[in-house]
Amino acid sequence: MNKVLTHFIQSKQLPENYRVAVDQYFKPLAAKIARLRKNSPSALIVGIQGAQGTGKSTLASLLSLLLKEKHTLNVARLSLDDFYLTRAERKNLSETRHPLFSMRGVPGTHDIAFARRTLQDLRQKKAGQRVPLPRFDKALDDRSDPIFWGTVQTPVDVVILEGWCLCVPAQDESSLQRPVNTLEAKEDADGRWRRDVNACLKNDYPAIFKQIDYFIVLQAPSFEVVYDWRLLQEQKLRAKQRIQCPRIMGPSEIKRFIQFFERLTRHGFETLPEQADVLFSLSSDHHLTTDHLF
Repeated sequence: MNKVLTHFIQSKQLPENYRVAVDQYFKPLAAKIARLRKNSPSALIVGIQGAQGTGKSTLASLLSLLLKEKHTLNVARLSLDDFYLTRAERKNLSETRHPLFSMRGVPGTHDIAFARRTLQDLRQKKAGQRVPLPRFDKALDDRSDPIFWGTVQTPVDVVILEGWCLCVPAQDESSLQRPVNTLEAKEDADGRWRRDVNACLKNDYPAIFKQIDYFIVLQAPSFEVVYDWRLLQEQKLRAKQRIQCPRIMGPSEIKRFIQFFERLTRHGFETLPEQADVLFSLSSDHHLTTDHLF
């Protein structure tokens, strides 16, 4: 297991002290999830929420590894990002509902019906069947061709689903009155886009959120650190590309991009800690702490 963990840390370009968090928090967390699975009649769905750059995908990958290697469980790992609408579908939304819907990210830009069917299949398919796991290519800003998707064979023990807006509740109308940043002030002056986003969050997304059995939150110290963390993500994505990809964002693009997420990210800071089964607090240098006892 030590060799596997060393390879994981190196492949994810993580600092060596990440191993401390693994031993102190994440191995006990995986053990807790394994115990919960024993008492679940079907696949246990674990949700991981956090702002951009908090390490949701890394934690999802690590838990999947630990559950497979240490607890011999069959795990399916998904991101809410995997269910983004295609570029063509978002282009249509931008033309029929609001131009800002051309950008992926906010509620309203995911295929919720597809996500719901996938989770149901992972829980209900008969043993021996294979369930496709969709993937979204952020470098291309489009859903990957199905030939590049993964699959998992049922029965599945644990489904790990991560997403930045996972379980964030809709806002009340009074909170939508004033813009929270330049993007909203200039490009959504009448509030039509943010009200549409909020309506999607209220009406459509609970179909996914209610399926989560165990909820983990990675709490950033403030929204202000999100820019630096998102910039680091893009740099890592660029490093993985064999050729220069024009759809990987630069600093100015990232500054605009994160404004799409600001309203609900800040709302999540206020509302999600009380919903979490486990709350991890992060410092600006990604040092992690929790009061939870596993």
